[in-house]
Order: sequence, then C-alpha cells, then structure tokens
Amino acid sequence: MTQWNGRVEQSVLVRAAAAQVWALVSVPGWFISGRPGAPEVQKVSEGLTIVHDDVMGQRAIRTLELDKPSYAAFRWEVPGDLVLTATLIEFWVTEQEAGTVLLKVRESGLSAGPAEGDEDLRSRRENTEGWRAALAAVVRFFE
Repeated sequence: MTQWNGRVEQSVLVRAAAAQVWALVSVPGWFISGRPGAPEVQKVSEGLTIVHDDVMGQRAIRTLELDKPSYAAFRWEVPGDLVLTATLIEFWVTEQEAGTVLLKVRESGLSAGPAEGDEDLRSRRENTEGWRAALAAVVRFFE
C-alpha cells in the first residue's frame, strides 16, 4: 500500500523573463489544456472566471490570490463537487538568473490517504502527468 498526501508538486526552468512567465500564469485557467495562452477567458464576477478551451471545454476557476510577480493561487469552482472545489492550485515564479525562471506548481487538497485502489492510483498518476505536460507546454510556449 502506498501512502499519498493528496498533493502534486512539479517545477521547471523556463527561458523567459519573470514578467513574461507571470503574465501567463496569472491568467486563470491557462493550464486547462496543453496550449498555454489558448483558453478564452470570461470574467463572471470579482474573482470568478469562466474559461473555455476547445479541447477541455468550459471550466470555472476562482482566483484566490495574485501577488505580482511571484505567486498565484486558484481553485476550481465546481458546484456540488466538493473534491474539485477543495483543490488548491498554486504557482511560484522565481527568477534564477537573467532570462531564466523557475516555475513551480503545487496542486493540493486532492484525496489523500492510502492509495490502494485503482482509482486513487489513477488519479495520482493523471494529476502528476497533467502538471508535467502543462509545465512542458510552458517551456514550449516560450521557445
């Protein structure tokens, strides 16, 4: 039995200015597809944004905090789905040297505990692979 803490953390070095990376990660929902910058964003109310992507469809995302230029926090807004609504997505943008940024993501609040069932293991794998793909897309976006 594998214990998992309900958290996925990934990071990547991006060859871009911190301001450029911040301009991307501070947009709610940029991460819902493998194409950063592609989602159509519609602000519904203060802090709540509806994001539409041709591949992933429509999602509601609540902006919790934007601390320019280094920290952004979001939550899925899914009425009736306490699991997704409890999920916190955080990004840190840290300049390493001129023209290089460390971008870190943490998604927490996922179901935690013994990962013994197929569904738990699949959820953990899908979230881990999903963030790897999202961060790889950021690197490609700035190439």
